[in-house]
Amino acid sequence: MRGLFKLGVPCAAVAAAFAVLAPVASANNGLGPLPPTPPFSGTDYIFEDDVPASDGITPQQGLVFAGFLKGDESYLGHDTTTVVDFSLPQGVTIVNDPTNCGNLGFNGLCILEGGTCDPPTSVTANGSEVEFQIACDPGEFFEWEALVSSLLPTGSYDVNIQYKVYSYKRAKPGPNMWQVKLPGAFVVS
Repeated sequence: MRGLFKLGVPCAAVAAAFAVLAPVASANNGLGPLPPTPPFSGTDYIFEDDVPASDGITPQQGLVFAGFLKGDESYLGHDTTTVVDFSLPQGVTIVNDPTNCGNLGFNGLCILEGGTCDPPTSVTANGSEVEFQIACDPGEFFEWEALVSSLLPTGSYDVNIQYKVYSYKRAKPGPNMWQVKLPGAFVVS
């Protein structure tokens, strides 16, 4: 289990963890299919959690650790990832409590971030989604850890990660945005 506020895994350890991960694949975001994933050597990802089971009434607190290693995806000649959106399962939210989290994260969210990418210029949490506006170039990595509240019973739940390159929104005329579905990645025990 990773301890909240102990983010800062050595770069070599993160790079080694990413080296064994599978390349991403595109998925459906529920609003219609995203464009096909552009040709790239592959953005890799990591996702771990330590969240106890809830009875569905009393929320349980736990930790989520996630991150990615930027591949060489590009859009109109630009290769900087500008937005990464992690969708946790419904029933899981990022804790927003400035009294317990101090000056960590953004707007009281209990989130720590690190890595070799530029620090996020914005972090927003809406329900089970957390979005990072970030400048991350090929070969750089970004990681985050958060205190979460969960109403989920024992089981495995899907997680989605959506990436955008160059633009903050889905842009035309081409695939600047794709999504990865991680089936069963969020485990409650």
